[in-house]
Amino acid sequence: MKSGTSSWHGLAGALPRVQPGTVLDTGWRIVEYESEGAITLRGAFLRHEGSTPRPTVVWFHGTGDCAARNLARARIVFDGGLDVFVAEYRGYGGCPLDF
Repeated sequence: MKSGTSSWHGLAGALPRVQPGTVLDTGWRIVEYESEGAITLRGAFLRHEGSTPRPTVVWFHGTGDCAARNLARARIVFDGGLDVFVAEYRGYGGCPLDF
């Protein structure tokens, strides 16, 4: 595995907390963003390479879930030709796959 990458092997695996900017071996880039009240949240962004802009789908998980557990499902949207940003909510993100 090259430097600056981390492994994520699906829903059964465990993803250690990684630094923003890290690119997982599945292509997802971990990003941080700030919500109202200066609360820092993390999400994951998967972007097609190249100069042609593409629409981006912002993916929000359901109640009782977390962003990290939705990467495989959101990848289907990416495979359909769109860029995808998987967002985390305030107060969520404590799942075993937390990034």
